[in-house]
Amino acid sequence: MALSLTSTIKDKVARRLGSATYANLNTNLAALVDGEGASALLQLEDEASWFVMTAGTSAAPDSWEPYFVDEIALRVSMNAHPERLQAYTRMRDVSRLRAFDFYARNAPNYNPGSTTEAFIQTVQNIRNYVIAHCVRMKPSLIPAVDTIDAATWEVYTSVWNKAGFPFRRRPVKYHITRTEFTGASWTESTKTLTTTGVSTSLPTGARIYVTAGTSANQGEYPVASTTSTTVVLNQSLSATGGDLTDISFFYYTVNIVGLESGETVDSISSNRLYLAGGNVSDSTPVMWATGDDFAAFRGTGDIEVGAPRRFRVVQIAPTTIWPLFFPAPDDDYSLSGEVLVTMPAAPTTASATTMFTKFDASFGPPLRRAILDRVLTNYNRHNDSLHAQVSDEIERLFPVYADPGEVDNRVGPADVYGDVEDMTNGTMMLGGPL
Repeated sequence: MALSLTSTIKDKVARRLGSATYANLNTNLAALVDGEGASALLQLEDEASWFVMTAGTSAAPDSWEPYFVDEIALRVSMNAHPERLQAYTRMRDVSRLRAFDFYARNAPNYNPGSTTEAFIQTVQNIRNYVIAHCVRMKPSLIPAVDTIDAATWEVYTSVWNKAGFPFRRRPVKYHITRTEFTGASWTESTKTLTTTGVSTSLPTGARIYVTAGTSANQGEYPVASTTSTTVVLNQSLSATGGDLTDISFFYYTVNIVGLESGETVDSISSNRLYLAGGNVSDSTPVMWATGDDFAAFRGTGDIEVGAPRRFRVVQIAPTTIWPLFFPAPDDDYSLSGEVLVTMPAAPTTASATTMFTKFDASFGPPLRRAILDRVLTNYNRHNDSLHAQVSDEIERLFPVYADPGEVDNRVGPADVYGDVEDMTNGTMMLGGPL
């Protein structure tokens, strides 16, 4: 049940004021009890919302009745018995403290199978966890809810990007599709190539490769945008500074297969990708190149095409990770590798679990404490002991929590030339199988 200004409450207030019942009060004093009682109820409902985790006229629990009576009596005593104001204040402070300290949303014997708040991460459950701790501090801290949500996003973003945890890794295939165009026209004023059959899914960061065209500067050009009939570039390809015709160019699109629904690539975690299809007969390694090496490979200025041998990525905020290959692909290919996925989008409802379930389940409890630690620090109520516990668990134990097993740790030098394979007949035992 919830508190309301009943006749029973009014009678108890009247007795505190020295009257037998509310009905025996004079008109002015009764009106004062009514008015201050209504105001006190609004105050208690506002305070109670931070304990019962819901707002509204039903927020104040009936177990707070002693606090309610003492609050009304204190307010009325300022007019009725100012000489007893200190005594009323002490009574109110004690009942208020007891109301805050002893209120519990769940009984000590509640069934965790029915009330799973302590075990399932959602925005609302994290709010409840943080608020329940803060309001019981001495003195109480009442954090704004949006600051709790901001701290949640800060902590989860920080931990997600802290390392390439196994739960971020996905084995994928990159399917490269090469598309050629001839007879395209160039409009200098808008930096636009016009043709047909253009992919509308080319992201910012993709490249086109101009291979022919009178007065066209051949080379690689970054794409600004596309439609089904146009490619808009960031710079001019015209050697004369005018419109051109009969331009030949190609581009390649990359389709990534192996991600879960809604996931995007944050980074490539493989040092080499393995190439198949096109002009290669078997799986061929395509090696990661540093910025200097990639520039050196492409230093001639001519467009070199063929089966890719090196790769690098161009990253354009907020999400684009576009692989660049050298040589530029001369055919359709597939590459196998591993990537790290981007952190899931922020929750759109207070009960959503998607962002939280993408983390290792064992991360949940310490992340809740990390959010509480961040909120306390943001409100200048830093707790050194809590902060030390949180930091230790994140730095020392999170790698252990996320460890997929002993096999993943058995990593040795790569058998690049197949020497070990030849010596062991594929058994990893010298001399072959026993």
